[in-house]
Amino acid sequence: MSELEDKFGKWSWEIQKEQQASVDELKNSLSELAQKYRVEAHELSRIRDSEKSQMYSHFANELDRLNKGGA
Repeated sequence: MSELEDKFGKWSWEIQKEQQASVDELKNSLSELAQKYRVEAHELSRIRDSEKSQMYSHFANELDRLNKGGA
């Protein structure tokens, strides 16, 4: 393996590591947002605002689905 190939392989690996960190950060953000929507849905159901509660629950479920790789 040439020196150039060795440097390129390391460079490519570093980019892949950074991209994975970005994906992990995005997944964590989606999970946190989904949890906030779940809490809000619960609070809305307690004050008997079922329409908004259902909407927030739907948002939370969609964020979970997207976080698991759904399109």
